Amino acid sequence: MNRDAFFTAAALAALLMGCGEDMGTDAGGGDDAGGVDAGMMMGVDAGGTDAARPDAGPSGCTGSGCEFVELDLGILHSCGRRENGEVLCWGYNQDSQLGDNRSRHEECAMPGSTPSDCAGTPVNVRYDNGGGFPIIDDATSLAVDGFSSSCALRGGAMWCWSNETVPEVAGGVARERETARLDNDLTDIVSASVTGSHACVIQGSGGRVLCVGDNVVGQLGNGMISEQIVDYAPVLLDAMATPPVELTGALQVTVSPGSFTCARTADHVYCWGYDNSSQMGDGNETTRTCMLSATDMPDCAPDVRTVGGTTTPLGQVSDIAVGSAHVCAVVSAPGTPGPVMCWGDNRTGQAGQADPATTQAVDLPAAVPGLTDIIQVAGGSRTSYALHADGTISAWGFNDRGQLGDGVMDHGTNCTSGDSNGDCSVAPVTVATIDDATFIAANSVHACAIRANGSVWCWGLNDNRQLGDGTRDTRFTPVMVLDTAP
Repeated sequence: MNRDAFFTAAALAALLMGCGEDMGTDAGGGDDAGGVDAGMMMGVDAGGTDAARPDAGPSGCTGSGCEFVELDLGILHSCGRRENGEVLCWGYNQDSQLGDNRSRHEECAMPGSTPSDCAGTPVNVRYDNGGGFPIIDDATSLAVDGFSSSCALRGGAMWCWSNETVPEVAGGVARERETARLDNDLTDIVSASVTGSHACVIQGSGGRVLCVGDNVVGQLGNGMISEQIVDYAPVLLDAMATPPVELTGALQVTVSPGSFTCARTADHVYCWGYDNSSQMGDGNETTRTCMLSATDMPDCAPDVRTVGGTTTPLGQVSDIAVGSAHVCAVVSAPGTPGPVMCWGDNRTGQAGQADPATTQAVDLPAAVPGLTDIIQVAGGSRTSYALHADGTISAWGFNDRGQLGDGVMDHGTNCTSGDSNGDCSVAPVTVATIDDATFIAANSVHACAIRANGSVWCWGLNDNRQLGDGTRDTRFTPVMVLDTAP
């Protein structure tokens, strides 16, 4: 499948998948555990670096400020932000996911396949300043998700690279951006979250939420169902009021490749969009059908739903994370460790509830047993993660590619989700070797953590070098990303 066909298929899969099936889990090739790269077999210049391009190559970093402080992961690539504002990415690069103004790094295609580019070592993201391509060194936040969606906030504005989430003209073809460019005319953006089909931002001190992109299942939260919204529009708490009531006071917004969105305020958690596996977490108080086709009519929520329902809302949480079709939250005041509650798809145990075969979906937030001192959560496609106050990490859910990170390949339970089945663990297990984590991130079937010294460690699927250890070996325990130790 060529890259344009894959991009189209991946976007459609997010809408048409059954009960949150993993979108693009194995995209870009199979599990090549240390095999010979296709570039070596086909005579492709796998080590080519486009040296003739202006400002090509990583800058390097030494001394204070080189510590990583934030991570965000795509399906096949990973990115991190250093304390000094630099942004680096590694992994798949066929659609310029790495943003360093180069199209050739290393070969990642299977032998005999069309060559595809990737990088097993982090490279600096660059931006177009109209006269050159200097490295980004002033980023304040990252927004990375989906197959090729990557952005950084600089001075309250979104600078994005790779493919656009929304083409400039409705129905147009998204540009491929080899370096970061100003993505829109919004200002005063506090945080952003993007996928390959839609994006949302929090704007201003008032916490106004705006979304843009595909809206066929109501994932933009404006009370409507439409194919695409090309300009950022407010999310509406009450679309029927005169004037409509906007969602404000948001502290966090996060979008899922599974075509739904969740946000938290100081008092509530809200979700909207695709609801085929109870992702809204409202006890199915209100159901609505989206007509995707004559045979595909899933539940959806173009109207914003209150997690926990109107009678027993979940209330204050300090962090939320989404997977393909599930959500987890830390139930505590900001800055205070607390328990974890999850809802949505549970077919691989990702919501942390016993017997996934019979409890396939959780329609109201339910506590994950054994987790009481959590400060952050992260969501893979069908796996969940929690960072403990002591720096250890718990993981639960699907483990077909080592996502749990505990070095165990058989936890005694086999789970089935869509066309996939394999090892899983409903009970949280401890990620091996890490006891000083300060930040965690996950997507699809790999996860990463920042350790106390500012280095980055990753585990899981590595077919496109998304773990950054210089190999394509799947890792069942964490390995350090090259060149990330300060």
